Amino acid sequence: MRTKFSIVALAVILSGCQPDTTTNNQSVGSSNNSIKTVAVTQTESERINEWFAKKYEEQLQASPMMLTFLGRKDHYDKIDIMTEAEEKRQLALQKQSVEELKANFDYDKLNDEAKISYDIWVHQYNEAEERQQYNQNAYIFTQMQGIQGFAAQFLINFHKVDQEKDMLDYISRISGISQAIADLLVRAQVNASKGLGLLNLLMKA
Repeated sequence: MRTKFSIVALAVILSGCQPDTTTNNQSVGSSNNSIKTVAVTQTESERINEWFAKKYEEQLQASPMMLTFLGRKDHYDKIDIMTEAEEKRQLALQKQSVEELKANFDYDKLNDEAKISYDIWVHQYNEAEERQQYNQNAYIFTQMQGIQGFAAQFLINFHKVDQEKDMLDYISRISGISQAIADLLVRAQVNASKGLGLLNLLMKA
């Protein structure tokens, strides 16, 4: 609003200083074009922000645990799917979202804040794609991290029980964690078959 007022005020000042009607009309026309440019930029930024909100919600719906971290009770009886196939499926969806982003939004029409969001979205996909090639080079279970320790902390600290259904969901999640551990065990075994094993230093300890 302040930008629009400043442009209009400038046009009025110029018209007062320039007695030439043609020049005055050109000034007003230029101001109107500037106003339209600002409006288009705001519209494109608002449009992309709505798109980001939609895509972020889609990602959240695929992660019951993240929803719980945020204090929501959507899919409160479920645990994230931790298979390699699901990880690849999510990466494919992420790639599709980046293609959609680039095809449907004009980067040059975005404001600075929206440009940062755009860049981060693309960067996150690029990082995920790069990590995928090393997917079988990671330790699934260690003495410092892994679902075997994290699961209990998650249920105790984040799964709030306010009513009977919450308790039933809690019990369902225990079964879900059992399945997740089984899926991760398969991945650990595959990684080990590729030559990934404990470091000699740890084996000698």
